[in-house]
Amino acid sequence: MEYELYVLCNVLGTAAAVLIIFKGGLKIKGKVIKKNKKIVKIETTKPKDHIVIEKPHVERKIEPTDGVNTKVHQVTTTEALTPSENSFRIAQIKRTAKKVESLLKETHRERVEKFNQKLSKLSEHFDIPKVGPG
Repeated sequence: MEYELYVLCNVLGTAAAVLIIFKGGLKIKGKVIKKNKKIVKIETTKPKDHIVIEKPHVERKIEPTDGVNTKVHQVTTTEALTPSENSFRIAQIKRTAKKVESLLKETHRERVEKFNQKLSKLSEHFDIPKVGPG
């Protein structure tokens, strides 16, 4: 592999472009990365006794009573996800449901009143000055 690097040098007031070529692979700081060796499997003509161990599919019993539980049930029944991805998605769904629930507790009018009270407690230093004639 070749990597080309053009550098603009300013030598004694004149600009000159210099081409630097690096040959070989990139050197990375830190530990040496070992290449994976290919494993060649030799097939034998002798028949072997194969022992097949099947993992029992455990279904979690979740009753889908509301929207959160139905979404959680959909995530747990998906087979494409690993257990850690499953638990992450479930926690994410529960977090968003909790946020929505907290937002629905207050009406818009209550939030505006709360904001206005907060603004009235601030000093005049933070008021926006009038702009323009008048």
